[in-house]
Amino acid sequence: MSLKVINAVVSNAHGGMYNVVGLYAEVLRSLNHKVINVGIGSGHTSDRFDQTIKNSGHYDLVAKFRTANLLKETQANVVFCHCSRSVSLFSTFKKKCLIVAVPHTLNIKRFLKANYFIAISNAVQENLLKNGVPEENINLIYNSVQIVVPKTKKFNKSSTIYFGYIGRLDANKNTEFLLKLMVRFKEKGLKAKCIIAGNGPHENYLKAMVESLDLKANVEFEGWIEKEDFYKRIDYMMFPSNSEVMPLAIIEAFACGVPVITNRFNGFGDPFNEINLFVMDNLRIDEWTKSFLKIISDDTRRESVIENAKATYDKYFSELVIRDRLKDLLQKWN
Repeated sequence: MSLKVINAVVSNAHGGMYNVVGLYAEVLRSLNHKVINVGIGSGHTSDRFDQTIKNSGHYDLVAKFRTANLLKETQANVVFCHCSRSVSLFSTFKKKCLIVAVPHTLNIKRFLKANYFIAISNAVQENLLKNGVPEENINLIYNSVQIVVPKTKKFNKSSTIYFGYIGRLDANKNTEFLLKLMVRFKEKGLKAKCIIAGNGPHENYLKAMVESLDLKANVEFEGWIEKEDFYKRIDYMMFPSNSEVMPLAIIEAFACGVPVITNRFNGFGDPFNEINLFVMDNLRIDEWTKSFLKIISDDTRRESVIENAKATYDKYFSELVIRDRLKDLLQKWN
C-alpha cells in the first residue's frame, strides 16, 4: 500500500539531523511511498524542502491554519516529525493522520502529543518511558548514515599517525581537548597529526588556539569535506564530546573501518561499548596519552575493535536495517 508521507523538520536543520531527515525520505520513497519534505520556520521554499510552513513558535495559530491547508492539499496519511515544532503543528490533526515523533534530543516533552514514537537511541527510549509513553507506542530505530565506504589507509605505527575529528565545532564537542592532547603527543616525541573537519561557532577560537600552542605543523582544518576523503586519511577518530543522543560520526567510522577513541559521553550506551570502541572514562590528558600509546602498540586489539564495529554497523545501523524497520512499522500502523 502506497502512502502519502510528510517528513517535517525545522527549516534551519543542519548536520546530522538534516542528513537523517534526508535518509528517511529516500528510504520511504524506496518503499514506494510519496514523500513531501516540509521545513518548519522559514517562510520561503528552498531546494532543501518541497514545501515550508512559516512558523514563529510553538503557539503560532496562523501556522496551524497553514498546516491544515497543507494536510488538505497533500492528503497525507502519516507525518514524521523530526522537531518539536512540527509535533506542535501537526498533532492538532492526529485524528485525521498518523503523527510519528522522531526526537533527535533527550528533551522530549514537546514531542509527547504524537501518536507513535521512534527512539533513535536507548537514552531517548528511556526518557519517553519516564514521561509516561506506553512501551507499545515506542519503536527503537537507530539512525543510519549514507556513505561510500572508502579504501582506508593501512596503519603503520612507525610513520606519522593521523587522528581526526569530524562534526560541528562547538563547546559540547570538546574539540579543544584534541589540541591539548596534540601538545602532549609532541612532548612525548610521538609523530602525529590531527585533521579537524567541520565548522561552527568555535572554529576561529580553535584556529587561534593552534597558533598560540605552536601547532600549525600538526593540525589541519579542512572545513566541510567529503566524508569518504576524511575517513581514508585517518588512522583513528577521536571523539571527546560531552553529550550525544546518537553520534553519526561514530556510525560513519564503524562503516569505514576506522577505530574510534571516545569519551564516555552523557548518553553513552548500547550498542556502543568497549568491544567496538576504545572508551575513555574521563577527559584527562595524561590518561588519554597513556592509553593512546598503548592502543597504537596493540595491533590485535585494533583489528578486533574494527571487526566488532563493522559487525555492529551491519546489525544496527545499515540503511537496509532502517528500511526494513520502517516498512514493518508502516504496515503495522496502517
